[in-house]
Amino acid sequence: MQITNLTQKKSMYIEVFVLMLFLAGMYYLYTLFSQPVSTTTSSQASEQLLGQNFVLFLKAVNQDKLSLRDTGFMNSELVQQLQDFSETISPTTFRGRLNPFAPYASTGSLR
Repeated sequence: MQITNLTQKKSMYIEVFVLMLFLAGMYYLYTLFSQPVSTTTSSQASEQLLGQNFVLFLKAVNQDKLSLRDTGFMNSELVQQLQDFSETISPTTFRGRLNPFAPYASTGSLR
């Protein structure tokens, strides 16, 4: 009985070794015949996707010190295209209750 267990374990180790050797060979052949993948850095990818003006703007923002006195930056086409979409909020006459945290029953209705 012990001899059959020993031979079964030995054959199992041989099968695992052959399988690992086969997988290593397949990986080697895959890396040998596969085409190298071109790598692009994040700055190259953003330049291709967003354009050179945006990349220049990001480079200016990522500097340690950003000087807005630089007339080249303030007169650039990118800054000239910026638009102000802000809206002024008109003051209202109705402000609600004087004490918003007071219980509702103590102050009555709002109007």
